[in-house]
Amino acid sequence: MLGRLFDALLPFLWGGALALFLNVPLCAVERRLARLPLRRRRGVALIVVLAALVGALALGVWLLLPQLAVAVVQLTAAVPRLVGTVQLERTVQGAENALVSLMQAGMGAAVNAAAHLGNLLAALVLAVYLLADKEGLARRMFRLLQAIAGRQSAQQAAALGRRAVTVFSRFIAGQCIEAAILAGLFVLTLFVCRMPNVLPIAAVIGVTALVPVFGSFVGCAVGIALILPYSMQQAGWFVVLFLCLQQLENNLIYPRVVGSRVGLPPLWVLTAVILGGGLFGVAGLVLGIPAMSVLYHLGKEWVNSRLEGANE
Repeated sequence: MLGRLFDALLPFLWGGALALFLNVPLCAVERRLARLPLRRRRGVALIVVLAALVGALALGVWLLLPQLAVAVVQLTAAVPRLVGTVQLERTVQGAENALVSLMQAGMGAAVNAAAHLGNLLAALVLAVYLLADKEGLARRMFRLLQAIAGRQSAQQAAALGRRAVTVFSRFIAGQCIEAAILAGLFVLTLFVCRMPNVLPIAAVIGVTALVPVFGSFVGCAVGIALILPYSMQQAGWFVVLFLCLQQLENNLIYPRVVGSRVGLPPLWVLTAVILGGGLFGVAGLVLGIPAMSVLYHLGKEWVNSRLEGANE
């Protein structure tokens, strides 16, 4: 019962997360269109943001899919060379079975993704509606809370909501900066090491790094798939380079770029990612850190007020 309820509410959770994410570039575009009336400004800004989103997705597919197709063909053709000559027939048969299993897993993932496409489209439509009338929605929510709990409680809830939006905006900006830095590091490192498919690999790692802490490991898997047909040795070195850069990111870049923006210590960042991802999946990974930041600062303020009251 609870599982069905969660599945039914999942598009709303994704829609809210997507609305918060798109609100950051939406506000930036609206500031450029300050001379236009609000309704016209909002419409133009929404069109610009959605067009940029679709363009970025199309560019990513255009860059990545041909490379993946070539990698699959080359990997299939290179199986005898990769497995060596010892017990070749048996090893090749095992490798072919492994490839078939991998392709079946990929087809299963594609079917699963298609099954969730409806939820993603519904979340996108919901996000557009939320962004189109966010001020009106905020006013109606304030009136509802005021009718239920009184004006003071409604004002406190509104202040908490504004803080949450501010923290999330800073978090998204930090994630984008961190992803760009990580992608740049991979471009430089892979180019120096003369790895193949440098730009597609760095682009995938940069995009997947938008999912906190664990997202770039998906990019690592794609990188291995794009390098392995050329050289198993280079694929091994790529894993080593990835782990080194990942440690640099987790211990130096991420806490300074993202943690400092949301005011959350590194331990609490990791806690937010683990709890959010475990409870709500990818949406929880994205929303967990700003939500934990708000709770962390509320708890800090409560403790300080209690200690000040005890000292008086």
